[in-house]
Order: sequence, then structure tokens, then C-alpha cells
Amino acid sequence: MGLASIVTLTGASGCGKSSVAKVLLDKYGCQMISSTTTWPPRENVLVGEYEFLTRKKFSTITLHGGFAWHVELAGNRYGTQATYLRRALRAEGAPYLMILIPDGVQSLY
Repeated sequence: MGLASIVTLTGASGCGKSSVAKVLLDKYGCQMISSTTTWPPRENVLVGEYEFLTRKKFSTITLHGGFAWHVELAGNRYGTQATYLRRALRAEGAPYLMILIPDGVQSLY
């Protein structure tokens, strides 16, 4: 089995991470590792970029150690579920893409 490739895009809100991700998904066939959030679904979000959960469901996953990283910002919670990251690490083929905010990167360490 070969090594999995995970490309991470990190930057502040509104800096263009999703625009770069769209090019990588469309042109290079990358696959998305969905982030999980408690904010309501919005238009113009890339398919697969977010999984939208209630605060209660997010808290339940957090209590069971289900996030590789998670933070709370501006009253909303964000994270990447560990199962999604493990699945990407075991995969072969096209690279996986993970979009992170700077606070998310810091909580990985």
C-alpha cells in the first residue's frame, strides 16, 4: 500500500481557501476531507467542504474523542472528525484536501 497524500489549505476566514480548493478538486481530482461545523448551511459552500451538525451532536462527538481537532470561534464550533482523517490516511489514489483555519492547525499539535 502506498502513502496517502493530504494537502492542507490554511488561512483566515475569507482569504480564498475555498477558491483554491475548488481548483484543486476540479483540475486535479483531489478528494475533500469534510470539516464539521455548527453554523447553519450557507449557499456557495463547496460540496463536501462542511458537514453541518447541531451543537448537541458536535458536543457528543467531542466527548467521545471523535475529533482530530476542534475549536470554537465566534459562537460556532469547527473541527475535523478523526474517522475522516484516518480514512484519508489509508486511501490510495488522488490526494485528499483538508481546509483548516489557523486555530485548527494549532489544535492538531
